[in-house]
Amino acid sequence: MVSLCKHWGHKLPLKQSEQWSEIALLMGNCRLYAGDLLKVELESDTEQMLKMQQVAGGTGLMTTGLDLTRAR
Repeated sequence: MVSLCKHWGHKLPLKQSEQWSEIALLMGNCRLYAGDLLKVELESDTEQMLKMQQVAGGTGLMTTGLDLTRAR
């Protein structure tokens, strides 16, 4: 989670603690929660959600087969 957030933090607004990170993307927010597993939560309006899923998938975040997304 730390290296991924460092990568995105060079270009995008980022909030971070030891247990979570929030990245403000243009189409919505991506929240990461660290624990035994990495939990990813995407928040966007319905029209932008597909693009959010593609962005997350392109970074390898959405490889678990779980749907961790929600529309506003």
